[in-house]
This record gives sequence, C-alpha cells and structure tokens, in this order.
Amino acid sequence: MRYVSILGLAGSVCFATALMAVWGAVALAQAPGHAVSFASSAVDRNEAFEVNWTAPADRTTSRDWIGIYRAGTSDTQFVTWQYIPDGEGGGTRTFTVRQPGTYEVRMFSNNGYERLAEGANTLTVRDPSEVPDDTDNGTDTTPPAEDVPFGISVDRSTITPGESVRVTWTAPRERSGTDWVGVYRTGSRDTQHVTWQYVPRTAETTGVLSFAISSEGTYEMRMFRNNGYTRATSDVPTITVARATQSPEEDTDTGATDGDDTNGTPPSAGAYSVSFTQSEVARNEAFTVSWTAPADRTTSRDWIGIYRTGAGDRQYLAWQYIPGSGTQGELTFRINREGTYEARLFTNNGYTRVARSSQQITVRDQTPPTNGTTEPGNGETTNGYALTPLSTSVPANSTITINWEAPAGSNLNRDWIGVYRVGAGDRSPLAWQYVSEGPSGTVTFTGRTPGTYEFRYFKNNGYTRVAVSPTVVVEPEALPQCPVSNLSTITNFPPRNGPIIAFGDSLTAGVGASMGQSFPSQLARRADVSIVNAGISGDTTRDALERLERDVLERDPSVVIVWLGGNDILQRYYERVQSGAENPNLIEAVRLILLRIAGKLPEPSGITEDETFENLTETIERIQARGAVTIVIGFSGGVFDTALEQRYAQVAQATGSLYVPNALGGVIGRPSLMSDLVHPNNVGYGIVADRVLPYLACTL
Repeated sequence: MRYVSILGLAGSVCFATALMAVWGAVALAQAPGHAVSFASSAVDRNEAFEVNWTAPADRTTSRDWIGIYRAGTSDTQFVTWQYIPDGEGGGTRTFTVRQPGTYEVRMFSNNGYERLAEGANTLTVRDPSEVPDDTDNGTDTTPPAEDVPFGISVDRSTITPGESVRVTWTAPRERSGTDWVGVYRTGSRDTQHVTWQYVPRTAETTGVLSFAISSEGTYEMRMFRNNGYTRATSDVPTITVARATQSPEEDTDTGATDGDDTNGTPPSAGAYSVSFTQSEVARNEAFTVSWTAPADRTTSRDWIGIYRTGAGDRQYLAWQYIPGSGTQGELTFRINREGTYEARLFTNNGYTRVARSSQQITVRDQTPPTNGTTEPGNGETTNGYALTPLSTSVPANSTITINWEAPAGSNLNRDWIGVYRVGAGDRSPLAWQYVSEGPSGTVTFTGRTPGTYEFRYFKNNGYTRVAVSPTVVVEPEALPQCPVSNLSTITNFPPRNGPIIAFGDSLTAGVGASMGQSFPSQLARRADVSIVNAGISGDTTRDALERLERDVLERDPSVVIVWLGGNDILQRYYERVQSGAENPNLIEAVRLILLRIAGKLPEPSGITEDETFENLTETIERIQARGAVTIVIGFSGGVFDTALEQRYAQVAQATGSLYVPNALGGVIGRPSLMSDLVHPNNVGYGIVADRVLPYLACTL
C-alpha cells in the first residue's frame, strides 16, 4: 500500500488525533526532579502570588525558566515568565498578572520550549470590581441575561487611505480569550489577513476595535474562534478605501523628500505651509509647529505629522489634525527620542503631502530638573525611601538590579517599584514588582530595549511616589561584522534613506510566533531600527508579485528583505503526492495530514520550480529598479527541498543581492524550535533573526 492513500481516508483525522494525543502525553510528562505549582488558588488581579519550584541542584544550565499561561494556550503564548536561580534545588518565584482568568504554570529547559514540568493546580485571577455583592443568600430567582451570539459590523462603508474604521463586535460571555477579527482584501483566503486584533476577554458582550487601513481597495472584516480559522459568524461587513476626489486637478506630488512642496513648487500666499518655531528642544519638551492653509479648503481633516528626517510618509512619530477653519495656527508636540525631525502637512486624512518644513528640529537628551513638587524627581528620595541601581549602564537584554530602602517599621504592604522611560507618566510603567518585607531588598528587571530608564517607588498599590532612582542607560547591542567583503558587487549599495521592509509569506508574517516575536520584530530590536512587516500568510511568489507595488514599492524603501517560495514548494510537493509521482514515507504522510488539518497546506496552483525563481528574480529586479538594496533569504530542510538552496544563492548572485544562506538550518525538525511542521516558534524565529542580522548590518 502506498502511504499517500492515508490522505484520502476519513480515518486520517482520527489517526492524526491519536498521534497528537501520544505526542502531547510525551510533552506533558514531568522531567525527573522537576516540579512546579501555585502556592495559592486565587488572587486579585495585580496581586502578587508565589510559584513553588524544584529542580536538580546539579543541573548544567542556568536558563531554565517558569512561565505563566492562560489555561489551554500553547507553550509560546506565555503571559509572563522568569528564570529560576542556578545552583539551587528549589524555591519560590513571585509573579503578578493583570488580566482576570484561569492560569497554568509550566517549567521549561535552557531558554527553549522543552517542557520540564507543569503545575497540577490552576490559579484564578479575579477582578475585585466584578465580584457580585450577593446579599440574597441564594434566593434571587431572576434568570441571567440571555447570552448574545457572535457578530461584527462597521461604522461606515468608505474611508480614505490611512483613516481608521471602527468595528463593533458582539460575543457570548463564555468565550475563548483568543477569538479575533481580521481585515482582508475582498476575495482573499482566510489565512491572508492584512491586519488583525484579538477580541478582548471581558465581562462585556460587545465592544469596538479600531483598524487603520493604508492602501486603497475593497476590504472585508471576518471574525474567527480560538486563535484559528473557524469562522465565528457569517457576518462579513465590507469597506472601501479610496482617495478623496481632488479639484480642480489631481495632486501629482510624489512625496519625494527633495525640499519642495506640492508638485515641486514653493508655496504661494494662501497656500499650505508648515514650520517649527524652535530649532532645538530636550526630550519630552513641548515644541510648536506653525501652519498656514488656504481659506477656501473644504476638509476638516488636514493633518501634520512629525517625522525622522528621511523617513517615509507613513512612518510618522506623532500627528494632529489642524483646525477645520482658519488660515493659520500652531500645534504643540512632544518627542521622546533623540534625533533630527521634520514636519509635514497632508490633506483630508490621507497621504497627499502639500507642505514640508524647510528647517528641522533637533531633540536632545537632557536629564529633567527637579519637578518642584513634593514628589521626588530623578535620583531623589523622600523620608528615608531610596532606589539605587547597581549599574547606570547595561547592555540590551541584560538584567538590571535595583537596591531599595525604606524606613524601619514602615508598612510596605503593596508598595511597588516600576521601570519607566525617562519623562513617562507615573501611570505608564513598562514593568513593575511589589517589594518584599523590609526594610531593604533588591528587585531585578530585564532591559530589553535600548534607551534611558528610571525606577520609581510607590506606596500601597497607588501612585504616591516616594523615591526615584538615577537613570540607567540600556545600550544597544553591537552590530555584528558584515560578512560580505566586497560590497561594491551589491546593487544600489550604499542604501539611500527610506524604510526597511520584510517582504514574504507566513514565515515573514510570523505564523507560529506570539505578538512581537516574528523574525522581523526580533531583528528590528537587535538592530535598533524600524522594519515594516509586509508578510502575508499563504502567499506564493505569484501572489507576492501582484501586491509588490502596493505593499513595497509605494513605500520607497531603502532595504527590502525578501523571503518567498515556501508555499510554491509545498504546493508542488502536494501535487506530486496527488498524482502518484511522489511516494512519501510514513513520517512525510503524517506531516501532510497534520498540515491539512491545520489549514496550512496550500491548494495546488500549478507553479513550476522555474516559475518560482523567475517570479523571485522579477520581484527583486523591480525592487532594485526603485533604488533599494535587496537581501534574499535561502532555506531548506523538512518538507522544503534541500536542492533548492543553490537556486536561491544563484538568484542572489545574479541580481547583486545580499544572501542569507539556509536560514532554517537546524530549526526545522526540532520540536523545541517549531510551532508546527513548517513554522518556527519564538525561539526559532529568534535564530532566523540572528542569521539575517549580519547581512542587515552591512546596510546600516
């Protein structure tokens, strides 16, 4: 019997389910000597709770860790986590969780997802404000309100590019915390969303999500259940994104940053203009932008954006509408990052640029002065409270340790310490922890993102500030050395100013990763740059060519990272199996079953291997024709044909592209690095980012 016949059997689902059950039983088994459990069964949200753990004291890794999870979620979807101490056989770790719900605790090995133990008990996190005041001793016979079905609707049918549409959702009270709404181009597959958001898991049965859509076209909203592609409702509202009609003639400004305004001509009296009233300010210091506009303009949605010099028009850092009436005025902005910036003015909620400031403003770093209130400022203390960092400068992704002190005999119940970007409001901590019993101790945080930070001590679960630490600078990681010795062979090198774009399919979009853990996101943090993720799940090289102009070329990029061809390869493999030309072994047959069940096996489209690389070459050449440097990612392994790696290298060499070889080498086939049989997990995508980083460093 040919193994391929398994694919056509109705019993294949049962076979795969049984296989996954056995797989899961192995994964959930506790490693000898490891255990983890909650010390309590219920806490209020933001209330500290303890996790008890045990592990062999002679273990060889210092990076075993504990994660807190919503019940039933995958191992890559942790809510919070901590390493366990090296060289100890047991102890407790303290966590807090902000969102009500039921949680599980799990222990993993060596910074990966090899599960060592999971808790036998669960933890309920309550919201005290939602606990009913039951004073009727159970005698209330009023029936509960009838639950509502899933549904979605939009607040309007037409918007302009860059404008937001409000999507109203309804859902039953008893629902998954991972139901979601996606925005799709009309007619696209369920796996090809443009953007998406989870439906919040609250006590409410209705709410609003807001989506900004930047490209023209017709879109529809779809709602799905439980982190998958099972439609939650048949409601599919549509919306059209189109530029507003201009008169008396269409604006032909290309948006090029050449110092001119509309159509390359300077503004005349009564025209649009924008300028700064200052040339230099400190971080978070207010500055003023002056504007003028024609008296006869008909829209109230003209707006001003603040940009890093050379950034694309869609990469604003702050923006505001200008008043709908009047011919001149001023707007006030603040910027939190050092650098040189310019102002641009656009019409009618879109990206038709009509003015750009002729001068720039410099935002410098400056330690703020004492704020003159009874609360302490930077590095100050109040009434014996103090915060002292062990180091004032640390590399990115390293631990920051803070010593704290409080007066002897003080009530420290629910006192807490938060980490802040300098200048942020007290209600905007990046992370926080309760203090332990006093009168002194330490707290540790991980400084992941480069920048300048401070730590603040607050009393009794509130915002009465009693101490602020000196600032701590998290330094960016040093970029690796460029591995290419002769960059003169690279087309369009050195790169011009413009955005960096990652263009690809689900491997670029980040399928299998939790939020913010796709390879472009992790790469951006490592390189301390912004990267636009233009990956769409399910795309073939043919699909990518169709959207190339809209999603890449219109943005005038400086560097484009191209990772395409995976779906072409999967489709051809499946076609060979269907025709009988491919006789997969048992493991390969099981892979196909699981991919079909998960909805990740694309339908055959007839794309040949030659067409794949012709499409890839055309994609690269069209990008280079716009002046951008291209980085091509090659890959192989697992269901991806290993013989194709050489063809990726040949395309890169022929087009003068930087080439990343075998990005998935040692990742595919390792369960601890994969979320499924095709897509890496957070750690796997981190390995890909590390492999791309040296080649991106060549362009920075």
